[in-house]
Amino acid sequence: MAKTKEITGKIVSMDTTAQTVTIQGPAGGTQTFQTGPGVKLDQFQTGDDVTLRVTVALALRVENR
Repeated sequence: MAKTKEITGKIVSMDTTAQTVTIQGPAGGTQTFQTGPGVKLDQFQTGDDVTLRVTVALALRVENR
């Protein structure tokens, strides 16, 4: 099961080594996200307006005891 939501905001910081980006949303709060390996953060700058598509997935493993 996976859920995807869009988040629009402004980049306030990036860490290209850790592949993370911190976004400030419309309400003023910030959140840091881990980006996928295919995201080229060097194409973005602090202050850019962006839209993120965030997918959260849950995996379960059931075992017999």
